[in-house]
Amino acid sequence: MKKMMIGVQLVIAVFLIAACNVNQADEAVEQNDNPEVANLVNREDGHTQDNNDARLNVEEEVADRIANLDEVEHAWVFVSAHNAFVAVNLKDTAANEIPSEVKEKVTKEVEEADLEGVEHVYVSSNPDFTDRMAEYGNRVKEGEPVEGLANEFNQVVDRIFPDKTT
Repeated sequence: MKKMMIGVQLVIAVFLIAACNVNQADEAVEQNDNPEVANLVNREDGHTQDNNDARLNVEEEVADRIANLDEVEHAWVFVSAHNAFVAVNLKDTAANEIPSEVKEKVTKEVEEADLEGVEHVYVSSNPDFTDRMAEYGNRVKEGEPVEGLANEFNQVVDRIFPDKTT
């Protein structure tokens, strides 16, 4: 009888320890505390993302510098992994595409900001893209966590820049 009670207590202890470890792993994924665990999580589109892909920063100072360019009305800059994504509203609304010299100026502003880890700059004046980036910027200013925007942001970026480097 005594051996049976010890055996039951051991089984209960094993289950409790296992349950605690599963809960800690879930929390690590949610909080991105553990890169080894977070790297196992897949985006909704099925692509495995490394821990850096989960990072999404709003770069308001760089956006302000870009908005100060003569050709630009307003700009939004988001950094994810090694990429900077810039949405611009041009003052010349008749232009269907961003002139190459304006893209070069915008890219130069991002490069001069020396944002950590940024290797590629993507610029667009696509109305859907600029509207979404403006919405995301407003949501962040209102206090919504950037992490909540990551999946949405990735879907928009994948659609606007299908050939982007990850």
